[in-house]
Amino acid sequence: MNQTKLVALAAVVVIVLLTLGSALYTVDERQKAVVVRFGQVLRYDDPPGLHYKTPFLDEVRYFDGRILTYDAAPQDFLTQEKKYVVVDSYVKWRVKDPLKSTSAM
Repeated sequence: MNQTKLVALAAVVVIVLLTLGSALYTVDERQKAVVVRFGQVLRYDDPPGLHYKTPFLDEVRYFDGRILTYDAAPQDFLTQEKKYVVVDSYVKWRVKDPLKSTSAM
């Protein structure tokens, strides 16, 4: 084989690998995935595993399906009695419906 054919074959292999790499996606057991094309939801309830999407057109948005925690820094607040109170707060949540979370993005 001459050098031109080898370079052309290598270019074709690279293009095929890039297309295949952008066409497959995985959903972990702890995640929820939403497949979006041009802002419109195509699929949102894929089970865990390997899935196929249209390369370069579809976008996959992942959401954590576990219980998440946000712990805010403690803050000082002044009461009506002119005394300072330290308030420490936290929030726990879970994404139950990924469609509602997708529309907020």
